[in-house]
Amino acid sequence: MPYIPGVFSFSIIAGFDYFDENPHTVRFELRDKDSRPVIVTEEFNVQMNGAKPTNAVKAEMIVNLDFKNLEFKTSGEYHMEVFIDDKPKGGSSLIASQILRGE
Repeated sequence: MPYIPGVFSFSIIAGFDYFDENPHTVRFELRDKDSRPVIVTEEFNVQMNGAKPTNAVKAEMIVNLDFKNLEFKTSGEYHMEVFIDDKPKGGSSLIASQILRGE
């Protein structure tokens, strides 16, 4: 069956519970089951703008990313991973499944 692109849109909301006062980079990647990239965001810089977190107070950040008209070319598991300062810090999987209809 030939591939028919769909129009898939979704949002990712990620919360980070500690950043110190130093600058950091954040990047998100979505890869298919063969580790081929579907989405790789550019790294973006984050800094706490003068906040001085201490042991008693954590600096928190929420990131919201919207993806529009994304094409999943194959059914299967996809894995989203978050990188901070080029180090993997966590991730989650999603399943894309194809719905077949009789002719």
